[in-house]
Amino acid sequence: MFCTNCGGETTAMASFCSQCGKQLRFDGGVRTKRLERDMANKKIAGVCAGLANYLNVDVTLIRIILLTMVIAGGFGLLGYVIAWIAMPKSTLGSAPYALPPAA
Repeated sequence: MFCTNCGGETTAMASFCSQCGKQLRFDGGVRTKRLERDMANKKIAGVCAGLANYLNVDVTLIRIILLTMVIAGGFGLLGYVIAWIAMPKSTLGSAPYALPPAA
């Protein structure tokens, strides 16, 4: 079995990569998601990208919903500013839907 993060070879029963420490399989327990601003895929503050990561939807859908709310009555803008203040910055390097770095 190979690690998808570093390419290092691991044993079939390994839960973590011995070279980079990436979790290879989940053995149970409670896995928690955190609502964080995604700094790798942000346009303004990363609120929409972080919310899209949390809900497992496309970020474009979240941005369209936010724009509709802003045009409809301004509640979207207020919610965006509150989320900007309340949501912490992402501690991870990138989101699952991030493009690979250019060669």
